Amino acid sequence: MFSRRVLLLAEVAFKLASHMGACPILYNSKTNTIYSTKSSRFYAILITTVLLVQMSFTIFQISRFSQKDSNPMTLYNSNVSYILMLSGIIPLICSYLLNGNVDNLINCLNQVLHYTVYIRERWVPLSDTQLASSYPTTGILLEAFLGLVVLTASGYYFLGGIVMYYLDVLPVHWLYVVPMGYRSRALCWVHVCFYTYATLVSVVITAIAVGLTSGYLAFALPFHAVEFNLNRKSGKYINVNKFRSPDVLPMEYRTFEILHRRIMPAFSPAIIPLQTLALKFCFFANWMILTHWGELGLLGYGICIGELCFIGFWAGVLQIGGQFWRQAVENKRSWRNFGNIRWIAKWRRSVRPLFIGHEGYHVIRRLSVLKFGKAIVRGTFRTLIAFNNVYAKNT
Repeated sequence: MFSRRVLLLAEVAFKLASHMGACPILYNSKTNTIYSTKSSRFYAILITTVLLVQMSFTIFQISRFSQKDSNPMTLYNSNVSYILMLSGIIPLICSYLLNGNVDNLINCLNQVLHYTVYIRERWVPLSDTQLASSYPTTGILLEAFLGLVVLTASGYYFLGGIVMYYLDVLPVHWLYVVPMGYRSRALCWVHVCFYTYATLVSVVITAIAVGLTSGYLAFALPFHAVEFNLNRKSGKYINVNKFRSPDVLPMEYRTFEILHRRIMPAFSPAIIPLQTLALKFCFFANWMILTHWGELGLLGYGICIGELCFIGFWAGVLQIGGQFWRQAVENKRSWRNFGNIRWIAKWRRSVRPLFIGHEGYHVIRRLSVLKFGKAIVRGTFRTLIAFNNVYAKNT
């Protein structure tokens, strides 16, 4: 189902990421198998440990830094430090997905690859060209999206390296604890190289996690929305008509359901932390823009752009999840077209709609994106009221 260029890009990306310690898994395009080695796991855990130590130091320094008196330089340093801390949480979340349970992740990804090969060989009579035009999400669109991810990651790393070179030493940097008299030129270069490499690894970890998630969704979204819906026009299907017969569809749907419910716990633990991070960043950005806009300067415009990008990204994730839920409900409703077959009716009642989310904690539905926007507005006003009350008591 996936194009050859996508699989080749995956093989090269996993190979490079494993050498940098950003990813413990590898891919072999000849055998169509995902695997890992002891060295790739060791370097991935080592890099994750370094990032955790850096994050702990950052949180400790920010907790001390926030207790100082407020002045323009303090405000600038606190904003940059807080943004760096929030941006450092994202690769840690992605690293947890990749390193939390490597064996389970490899097993799930191999099952997805084998299932796509099974569907392609048994039920899809189209040629590669026809399949690419019918399912562009696994071909042209997926290639374009992965190219955009690579371009964005490269641009972020390039700009991050430039900023790291010209940025003054902040309280969240290790060099900050070294007295000025002991900051030699060699030590400053070690400081720049360390944080440049940390930025590179963080970008690669995030890009690998986004690529894996988008690869699965590129196959699952159209396949789930079209092939299991009996109300679609016949020209929309890529599988043979026998796939949607009463004797075949229940079994194939159960197979897809098991696959989806197995792979979702491998990625869903990131949903709640990322939504929490998006809300907290929006609260912080809105509060700083509304109360300190005149003192921020160019940093204020950067905060606005960052907030809009984060809101747009997460709103898109919630919209995709809500669409997936709606399509699952429509699929179940369309199975009434099978008629009054008793065992089909019992099977249809036993099916629970599939979803994107962490079962038991957070399930993305159709109105989740509206609730997210409502939470941003409500949280911003509550943050302003809380800080105004604190300032009133202090004065």
